[in-house]
Amino acid sequence: MNQKSSSWIVIGEVGRAHGLRGHFFVSKRSDPIPPTCKELFIGSDPDANAGKVFLISENNTRANSGAIVGLKGVTDRSQIEELRGQPVWAQREQMPIDDDEEFFWEDLIGMDVLDSEGKLLGQIEHVDNFGASDIMSITDTNGRKLTIPIIPDYVDMGFSSESKYIQLVVTGSVFSEVWSD
Repeated sequence: MNQKSSSWIVIGEVGRAHGLRGHFFVSKRSDPIPPTCKELFIGSDPDANAGKVFLISENNTRANSGAIVGLKGVTDRSQIEELRGQPVWAQREQMPIDDDEEFFWEDLIGMDVLDSEGKLLGQIEHVDNFGASDIMSITDTNGRKLTIPIIPDYVDMGFSSESKYIQLVVTGSVFSEVWSD
């Protein structure tokens, strides 16, 4: 299982600018940023200081548009264009979640995935969301790849981020024709 090596977690990506004053949409995120989050790190790796910490000056959410953020010291849209596409990180402790209902994607990375018969399919390499649901990318011991939506039709949703594995509710044979090299 992945160890929590950092107090920072990725919560999205710097998206397109919103207005002229340096605000931006947080892409790859549909939920608002909670008011408990007071600062963001923008860059590739907070543990290696590959980026910069910004204090949040404004934090808004628009229906169907997601989170819109303003940062202290970022005053125009050209500054956002320079940051566009960079990961947005938040302090884990500033992002409260209900452990019984929610999970951080980062906590799933490295978990084993077992089918309904307890057979190992592989390990979670990456989690993403393209709009419909969270999707886990799994790599098996032979290097083959598989993506599975994290939905009750496939996954026992009673898992915990403290678990060592995620159990599927279907056999591995369901995916036998969709593995890729």
